Amino acid sequence: MRHQAARPHDRRHRDRCDRSLLLLRRCPPPSPSLTPAGARCMMRTIRNRAHDEEPQMKERRRFEDLVQIMVRLREECPWDQAQTFETLKHYLIEEAYEVIEAIEEGTPEKIREELGDLLFQIVFQAELARREGDFDIDDVIEGIAGKMIRRHPHVFGDVTVKDAQEVTENWARIKARERQEGTSVLAGVPRKLPALLRAQRLSEKAASTGFDWDRVEEILEKAHEELGELEEAVASGDRTRIEAEIGDLLFVIVNVARFLDMTAEEALHRMLERFIRRFQQIEARLGTRLGEASIEEMEALWEEAKRMEKVMMSIPGDPRKRRGGTLPIDEDSPLRDVASDLVTEKGASVMLLEKMRTHDFEQVVFCQDRNTGLKAIIAVHNTSRGPALGGARCYPYPSEEAAIEDALRLARGMTHKAAMAGLELGGGKAVLLLDPRQKTRDILRAYGRFVDRLNGLYITTEDSGTSVPDMDIVREETRFVVGYSPEKGSSGDPSPFTARGVALGIEATWRYATGEDSIAGRTILLPGCGHVGSHLARRLAEKGANLILSDIFPDRAETLARDLGARTVQPVDAYRTPCDILAPCALGGVINDETIETISCRVIAGAANNQLAEPRHGRMLMEKGILYAPDYVINAGGLIHVADEWFGYQKARVEERIDRIADTLVEIYEESKRSGEPTSEVADRLAEERIVRGILRD
Repeated sequence: MRHQAARPHDRRHRDRCDRSLLLLRRCPPPSPSLTPAGARCMMRTIRNRAHDEEPQMKERRRFEDLVQIMVRLREECPWDQAQTFETLKHYLIEEAYEVIEAIEEGTPEKIREELGDLLFQIVFQAELARREGDFDIDDVIEGIAGKMIRRHPHVFGDVTVKDAQEVTENWARIKARERQEGTSVLAGVPRKLPALLRAQRLSEKAASTGFDWDRVEEILEKAHEELGELEEAVASGDRTRIEAEIGDLLFVIVNVARFLDMTAEEALHRMLERFIRRFQQIEARLGTRLGEASIEEMEALWEEAKRMEKVMMSIPGDPRKRRGGTLPIDEDSPLRDVASDLVTEKGASVMLLEKMRTHDFEQVVFCQDRNTGLKAIIAVHNTSRGPALGGARCYPYPSEEAAIEDALRLARGMTHKAAMAGLELGGGKAVLLLDPRQKTRDILRAYGRFVDRLNGLYITTEDSGTSVPDMDIVREETRFVVGYSPEKGSSGDPSPFTARGVALGIEATWRYATGEDSIAGRTILLPGCGHVGSHLARRLAEKGANLILSDIFPDRAETLARDLGARTVQPVDAYRTPCDILAPCALGGVINDETIETISCRVIAGAANNQLAEPRHGRMLMEKGILYAPDYVINAGGLIHVADEWFGYQKARVEERIDRIADTLVEIYEESKRSGEPTSEVADRLAEERIVRGILRD
């Protein structure tokens, strides 16, 4: 490798090394009060400045050069002279963890840099030993090289192996022979390792001798046994015993991970990342009320955050790349096509272009306004039947990536909704990345200006977290908006029209499922008492239904329940409370692996968008005997209402189209019965056929 031609980035790296040494030599000695962290920061600053100031050199630095750099630093740098094995320990650990983080981020440049930092720590430690007369870096290399040769006889000798398992077994046997007599099999696992990692390494060593379970079920049984012993210890109040039983239980769980070829340390690390994301979402929703909210409200928000994650994970793409990091946004270009540059930005966390191609998206744009703090995403899915129309959702997403995922899913759903409603429109969606309570007039006007720059490609209206008065403000900046106040010439709030279509759809679906003409006396569970949910609840109460209401804001559900003579349940119980009809009216993703196990009803028909966390859940509902009303079909009333406004509003025409939603649902149910497909798949197929007809027409 040392004799290969130097590549451009290699020469730049050499240049940084040379310039760092030059600037270091010219630097005055650091202040005695300079901390190790401050010194380290200073060195990185010098290196970065060197990169910008000096011309490139032609020779490539070698490993021996790094060793000599370390020798000189030890001789001439006051900070390096002050270091010992003891003072450098935490740097060694820190650099190792930074390598791990770089690997998880998956950025080659970052991995290269952090490997260099870790290598420098090794060279530093070896230089300290050389000056003590103990060993030097050549001894370190000789030791590890000899060990690798000895323990790989299938490479450097005449031993034959058939797979990686035999390599591991050979390694263990050779290591045992090398071990001094009387040395434990468990030796060699550092006491300073994180406890979970140390436990796994110790259990691996013990298992290599045959001291292991045969089946994972046996370990799980042991875990139940240890949990019982912990419960007994807690009841006894003996803290020493409690601590011991907690340790026993943790060790068994580590063995479950080991037996399944997983790492308990990594599993806990990923869980902690999920906890942070979910709790920060609770913080964003509650704001200054964080310390005042009830545990029930916080648990409901926690469950909502979990459902949002499940929705995000159901979007096609590599889940390992879902980090929730900040996507690069060029502040000098507040409106731009993501497709033009996302793939070239280092660290981009989503393969957006691939998702756009897979689902035929036409355009996705970022909107960013420095003065107001607006950050929004507009997704335009399909305009073959007409301009893309969709609401502006305001929500405190846990990350920008989550917002993108939601915008894509919702925009595609709007295309299908418009097609199934027979509208000459396409589908789009906008998401504003903030808590609805943080909206300002300036933010909404900034959003309106971005909509206007799209020049009619996208028409906006209200959605979850925005309102009719909000659309009045947006309209100050653009004419491409519907659903504003009637006194300003609009048809007004679309929520009652959405509720009208959903109510008619519920009756039609119940009639198809049971043969009964009325829902009077039937129990309908309605999670989500916002704009549409409250209108729908009133309509269903007028029909004589027995209502059970739920909302993440308990006061909202309880107030509506008092008005309608209904009862309430906590959101955490909403999808495990028996009912005749389940009518989800909040966020999507609520029909998932977890809730399908507990849902007990005959029909699911509600106003929420994207109720199925994954497409396969439609078939799971069918197999469970639950008739599902495809959400974008049954909840199209609001879209029909605002769309008619764009073409010249006629209320009678709107109501006639909304009333046909029930007929469309029955058509879907009949086709599902004939073909054996889930109703969700039938609706998708029919919508795609209509979209294709629009493309062919054009």
